[in-house]
Parts: sequence; C-alpha cells; structure tokens
Amino acid sequence: TTSLRVITRFFATGVDVNNFLNFKSTLLVGDIWLSFCIAGFIIGAFYALGLKTKIWPMVWRGGIGFGLGSLLGPIIGNLFGNLFNSLLASYLIAFAVIGAILGLFLAWGAYINIKNQKSKLQTKI
Repeated sequence: TTSLRVITRFFATGVDVNNFLNFKSTLLVGDIWLSFCIAGFIIGAFYALGLKTKIWPMVWRGGIGFGLGSLLGPIIGNLFGNLFNSLLASYLIAFAVIGAILGLFLAWGAYINIKNQKSKLQTKI
C-alpha cells in the first residue's frame, strides 16, 4: 500500500519521476561492453560449474551474450525511454534486455550440453 501511495502522489502532484530519482541523462552501459564480456565469461564459468557441464561452451556463450546484451540493451532501452519520455523506462528496459540476452545465451549453452550428455548416454546403452 505504501508504494501505491507514492505512485498516486506522483500522478496527483505532477512530480517528474526522473527529477525525483536524479537519473543522469546518459546511459554509458554500451561504452563498457568489454568489461561486460569479461564478467560474462566469469558468469558462464560459474554457471557451468553449477550445472556440472563442460566449461568452455558456457564461458564463451556467457561472455558473448553479456557483451552483446550490453551493446543492444541501451539502444533498445533508449528507444522505448524516448518514446515514453522516461529515463526510468530507459534504465529498466536496458537492463532487462541485457539480462534477457545473457539468459538466452546461457540457456542455449545449457541446452546443448545437456543434449550432448543425453546422446552420449544413449550411445553407451
């Protein structure tokens, strides 16, 4: 109920959410894509260790997915943010796209690894 009061207060008083939250008008996520690639490599390694699958396919998919997401996320986020004139929407959509692309690449790697493990088990039988 508290969040509902805050939201209705913004609409009732006409307070601009961007000014209230003090967002900067630039989204520099795309400028540091190499750092995102390295972080994606690390995420992919931990994901592979957690799933107990081959490490290399998960590492490169994590790195490429996180790097690609960091390049495409701000573009898509800014398109929708400018459409609605909301910097909050830009940030939310940008980071949602980054996470979705990373998740798709890691799921792709997990699917391929599990499929290969099942086919190896069937050939042994």
